[in-house]
Amino acid sequence: MSAIGLFTLPIQMVPVAQAACEDWVLGPTVFAFTLDQNGLDFDTYGWSGKSITALPSGAPAYATMWTDPKSVGPVTGNINGRTITMAVNWTEGAAKGTTSTFTGQIADDGTVKGTSTGTPGGNTWTSDPTAKLPRCNVAAPKPEEKPAPPPEPPKDAITVTFVRTIPQSTVRVESKANIPGQCVYNATSPGLSPVTVNFDIEANGSHSFAVLAPPPFTTWHVVTSCKGDFNGQQVEFGHDEQDVTLTS
Repeated sequence: MSAIGLFTLPIQMVPVAQAACEDWVLGPTVFAFTLDQNGLDFDTYGWSGKSITALPSGAPAYATMWTDPKSVGPVTGNINGRTITMAVNWTEGAAKGTTSTFTGQIADDGTVKGTSTGTPGGNTWTSDPTAKLPRCNVAAPKPEEKPAPPPEPPKDAITVTFVRTIPQSTVRVESKANIPGQCVYNATSPGLSPVTVNFDIEANGSHSFAVLAPPPFTTWHVVTSCKGDFNGQQVEFGHDEQDVTLTS
């Protein structure tokens, strides 16, 4: 390339983080390319990010076409995903008074190929091989999400309390389970007839009922069990055992 190596910087085009090769940026440096038909070289100065606006010094961005004499003019351009576009208004040199437009596509390996209008001797171009863009680092795929564990059935979700009076006591069963169910209250004591009560209980509900109080100096062994449907299966969501006397 004519004299370009004397004053240009190597091109650097990199993808925005996690862009998966679809969101490229350029600069701040020179973007150089060549017409495929006749080897005519072009340099564009002033790229920064996704647009070409100004040199680091603040001077306007410009392009050079290495005609004889060389042509120079202000340039505008931008990068949108994989597409790079540029437009030049030649104000000096052999192409003075004409315009050129360039459109190219950025490949995964960093090369750019495109088409042009208004350029002498050719209409397709390729980015300079010494300024080949680095390969895009494709974002690593997200790890496969593990399915959420199935919900666990409620358990130990009932509380049984007693209000002791004579001749009857009041039993209160409270449930913190989020399912309704059927409960069985069973009180036994040696030498006495067992007491069994069946009842329904609502989700997060309660149920109270009266039973005969234990005779003096006797103890009831009370077992309360509540079961219900959880995702199509019968589960025991509450189980309470305690010894109950007339006073405790």
